[in-house]
Amino acid sequence: MRATYLAYCLLRELNHRLTGVSRQASPVTTFFVTGVLLSAASPVLRPFRRMRPQRPSLLAAGTLVAVGRHLTSVVGGEPLRDTPHANSLIALGFVAPALELIALPVELGRAAGAGAARAWRRMLAIAARERTA
Repeated sequence: MRATYLAYCLLRELNHRLTGVSRQASPVTTFFVTGVLLSAASPVLRPFRRMRPQRPSLLAAGTLVAVGRHLTSVVGGEPLRDTPHANSLIALGFVAPALELIALPVELGRAAGAGAARAWRRMLAIAARERTA
């Protein structure tokens, strides 16, 4: 039971640090905020699941826009909120690193496949030389 309570306390602390929700929030609020964060993170976690083409739901798209807007306003701070289009410029700065992060598992898979193919060809070449010798 202690491990469950500690996990719940860590979840509340994570929610507080990511979204600013009170640490004394009700369990319903804690789990709701966690669900919103997980649905917002689902496009990033999608490459780690089995590949299925799915269109993002309206809820996921709206959540992504809301979280992105909140993050850009937090990064910019108070003085930047009065500057027009500041959130858009900050969000554009996040695009390139996010795309690189999303493409990383694909690049790692390609590199692993190329390495395995090279090792396989080398083993076949060694076996062919041993047969002819």
